[in-house]
Amino acid sequence: GHYEIALASALNRANRAQHSMEEGRLDEALGEAQRAVDTAPNSIWAQLALGDVLKKLDRQIDAQVAYQKALALADALGPENQEWITAIKNTVQR
Repeated sequence: GHYEIALASALNRANRAQHSMEEGRLDEALGEAQRAVDTAPNSIWAQLALGDVLKKLDRQIDAQVAYQKALALADALGPENQEWITAIKNTVQR
């Protein structure tokens, strides 16, 4: 099969960001999330991870920018991905 290395790397970094955030290591989480987005700016998971960390850091406007990017990326996937779109919208509205 064909694997997109940048997307795999971004997903790994997004997962590390979420884990660091859950453990209260917010600076580390932010760095990982930013690197995830730098690696694959069109990764929904990377944008969501960045939004989550920014929200936790009380940077609401920056978080909304990341969430909106994730939503735009999900919308581009088409109506067959409605579950993704709904989940992201729920996250954005929290």
